[in-house]
Amino acid sequence: MLETIAIILIILWLLGMVTFLSLRSIYRSAGILGSDVVETYLNTSAPPWAGEAPNECVIRLTVPGNIGTLGIAEDADLDGALSKAAEATFRELERKDVHGAPFPARAK
Repeated sequence: MLETIAIILIILWLLGMVTFLSLRSIYRSAGILGSDVVETYLNTSAPPWAGEAPNECVIRLTVPGNIGTLGIAEDADLDGALSKAAEATFRELERKDVHGAPFPARAK
């Protein structure tokens, strides 16, 4: 009976050490890469101060549901989405009275 308890305690101690050492070994890389991964998947918006500087022009575009950050669905109308995005961009640039480089001239 005492031997069984000792074996169980040794196994639990080894599992704890393996867990501890595994976490200890990935701690630094998880700290470096983890925050960027979380930022990529959880924060999908521009910061609140974006577009506040006099030399900034932020244009928010609507992205279709079948086009995402991780891929594009096979049934997605990519050309249509790009043309709508270009049209919305130039419409907003005209509304905000932005002219010149780096924006290309709008084809008429």
